[in-house]
Amino acid sequence: MRQKATVKSTAGRYAMVEVSRSTMCDGCVKQDCQSHTCAAGAMFGSAKTMTVRVKNPLGAAVGDTVWVESSDRTVLGYAALVFLMPIAVCAVLYAAADALFTQDWISYLAAAVGFAGAFAGLGILERKKKREEPDIVITDIVAGTDEN
Repeated sequence: MRQKATVKSTAGRYAMVEVSRSTMCDGCVKQDCQSHTCAAGAMFGSAKTMTVRVKNPLGAAVGDTVWVESSDRTVLGYAALVFLMPIAVCAVLYAAADALFTQDWISYLAAAVGFAGAFAGLGILERKKKREEPDIVITDIVAGTDEN
């Protein structure tokens, strides 16, 4: 996956870059939608930028426009982890409780605990990943600052 970004700060071999993030509302904006009745946009927010820590092997400076890349496999792996794991844990715990107990409410509770526990586990994983080497790399400097 390749995306254009702007370098906001640098620290040694790393940089903080700001990337534009498309939202589900972008399609409606392009079609000049005037109804503004989409509940999904209101529910999920419409933040247009995201700041990310990346490897900076090219020595990009603050203000540079750069291309950042991450392998498609990594991006798809994170997407599967975030979207599929909670459902899988929920289903497994529901099935296990259903097989072990005769009361349905216990199965429902187990599913809810599994769903919440999966997100708690994802939160822990996210904090751990922030301390590790970033998966995203600056691969090209498109435009430098005026000082360059």
